Amino acid sequence: MGPSTAKFLLSELRGFGYLLKKRSQRLACLRELIEEDRLKRTVVDSVEYLSLKEKKKRREQPSQVRLLAPFDPLVRNRERFEHLWGWEYRFEAYTPRPRRKIGYYAMPVLWKDQVIGWANVSRETDHVSFAFGYASSRPDEVEFTQEAEAEARRMTRFLGLESGHCKLSL
Repeated sequence: MGPSTAKFLLSELRGFGYLLKKRSQRLACLRELIEEDRLKRTVVDSVEYLSLKEKKKRREQPSQVRLLAPFDPLVRNRERFEHLWGWEYRFEAYTPRPRRKIGYYAMPVLWKDQVIGWANVSRETDHVSFAFGYASSRPDEVEFTQEAEAEARRMTRFLGLESGHCKLSL
């Protein structure tokens, strides 16, 4: 579970309505988790987030590029996403073409510990195309290019083509 506001967690607990029928029960459950020190509080720009206590520290920052699904836990709380990453992400598959801003199936791009933009991925008959867009600017590190290419190869294999059959537009 990533950092979430109490409001978001309460809405998630509604999915357990068969266990916690009333809002007051869900609120009591959340308070109990905080009081038992199972959730920690973190404040970012005066917004309070709750998250699970970390059991072990991460050794180092990952340097991979990852394409995140539109409903990935890091992405699906759109209010938190915009607050933490500084740009608005919307899943636009059901948005009429003229109103789309970033693309039909734009997937957020995670580079190191930042979500820096998106990639539109489309499978053609003999290859997969990747068109990257950026919230501010494209990282100029050679490592970013190498890692983006590696992620494109992984995604291409996942979509059933050999890894050499991908075209990147970074």
